[in-house]
Amino acid sequence: MFRSIKWRLTLTYFILILLSLAIMGTFLLHAMEGYHIREIEENLMAHARVFSHYAQLTFLGNDLAQQFGQDVDARVQILDDGGRVVGDSLWPDVAIGEVLDRPGVREALAGEMVSSRQRDETGGERLLCVAAPLRSGNEIIGAVYLTSSLARVDRTLGVIRNFLIFGISLALGVSLLVGFYLAGTVTGPIGEITRAAQEVARGQYDWQIKLRGRDEVAQLAETFNYLTGRLKETIAAISGERKKLAAVLTSMGDGLVAVDDQGQVILLNPAAEKMFGVQAEAVIGFPLWERINHPRLWQLFQEVLKGGEPLVDELETPQAPGALYRVQVSPVWGDKGEIAGAVAVLRDISDLRRLEQMRLQFLSNVSHELRTPLTSIKGFAVTLADELPPGIPAQRYVEVIEKETDRLARLVDDLLTLSRMDALEVTMELVSLQPEKLITGCVTQLLPRAQRAGIELKTEIKQELPRILCDPDRMKQVLINLLDNALKFTPRGGTVTVQAWADQEHLCLAVRDTGIGIPAQDLPHIFDRFYRVDKARSRALGGTGLGLSIVKWLVEQHAGIITVASTPGEGTEFVIRLPYRGIG
Repeated sequence: MFRSIKWRLTLTYFILILLSLAIMGTFLLHAMEGYHIREIEENLMAHARVFSHYAQLTFLGNDLAQQFGQDVDARVQILDDGGRVVGDSLWPDVAIGEVLDRPGVREALAGEMVSSRQRDETGGERLLCVAAPLRSGNEIIGAVYLTSSLARVDRTLGVIRNFLIFGISLALGVSLLVGFYLAGTVTGPIGEITRAAQEVARGQYDWQIKLRGRDEVAQLAETFNYLTGRLKETIAAISGERKKLAAVLTSMGDGLVAVDDQGQVILLNPAAEKMFGVQAEAVIGFPLWERINHPRLWQLFQEVLKGGEPLVDELETPQAPGALYRVQVSPVWGDKGEIAGAVAVLRDISDLRRLEQMRLQFLSNVSHELRTPLTSIKGFAVTLADELPPGIPAQRYVEVIEKETDRLARLVDDLLTLSRMDALEVTMELVSLQPEKLITGCVTQLLPRAQRAGIELKTEIKQELPRILCDPDRMKQVLINLLDNALKFTPRGGTVTVQAWADQEHLCLAVRDTGIGIPAQDLPHIFDRFYRVDKARSRALGGTGLGLSIVKWLVEQHAGIITVASTPGEGTEFVIRLPYRGIG
């Protein structure tokens, strides 16, 4: 019962009023007791002073005590200067002649008037005693000792105490009722707010609390009504977004699987259900490895949950033999930067892979089929050129045929190379090689062409180079391609330089020219297939847009990297970095 706020508030009111009334009643009783006792004390002292005046006119004795006893409502005892009782207003009921040894007697015989409170040894009632000296002139001849009972004062205080107890009890009863009512005015609205909160927790967001007054509780109720309104709007918005998300997930062709940081499945869309042959109801809330039997998928999730880096892989499922899925697993980050889970998106790339294979097969077939007629065209053009008389216009036409035939042959060769690269049919015959020989051979091969074009072609090797492990033919193809481009786009009078040096880990080869350069916006695409910066100029020079993509692929097959830097109008520099491969 006392756990409720209503009863605790009522009990608080009750205790506060009880303490207040008890303190006030105690103070009132104490004040009234002091008032009555002071009044009796002052009366006794006044009679004592009067008795001292009469003592100068008569002798000390029992008659004097009897006379004083008739004038005052107290016991009167007359003492001589030795403290012996020589008169008592209660005589003959009490004896006289004894020395009175009570508080104040010595002080009175010394000339002081004192009062004291004592308790009767026989009846136990309280007594007020006043002792005053009796003087004859300036001489103290004795003392008068007045004793008054305080029983009447005690009876009066008892009656007042009873009235106070009755009044306090009545006030406490009324305060208990009033406190219970006042506590109800506070806890009633709170209880209503509690019931409303319970209804809102059950989903009744239309519940509103009736406002009463403008106090703090009413302000709380008003705030609660505003909160429920905002909560209703938020829930509606979240519900709408969830429906949209559910519609998107349902209509997605890609499979979606999400897990929390413990690996338990929290989301599985219909496409993923079909891929793994399970139902979302049987999987969600359970560990992934228990309900979806795919070790590689679970391994990807574990690596992402541990490392926090996205992973991409290709996998198959037992439920769809022959189907190939590209899966990307990404971490889900929490508010504090921790990994809260991971999500995997699976896309069926079976058709794309088949199309890619068909494309590669088509390129390979076309390239092979074109090589035979091109070889025939080339042979007939050379024969025709040899048989035609010099100086006739037909000679120029034959030269054009030869030139275009050579360009088509290069294009076919590049297409064949690309198709073999994509099909992973290009093999590397790695041997230990001295880089200086490779560089010198490539420069020597293109030096006549550079001289005919009026371009200086030179090498700069500043140190003894370490041996590298590479395919000589493929690396020669890389250098020839870079030098060929440099010579094409460097005007007469320019320079093409091949540099070579070694750092602690790599052999570095650089091809630098003083040609027209490459614009900054074209640099990110320079290694893309069929990409040409100046299409008209490249076509005129016989470029196919495939050379640099082949160069990059070959360098990467040697575990190297290639970079490019260029300034329009000043030149271009390609730098290849190849690891030593442990060759001393």
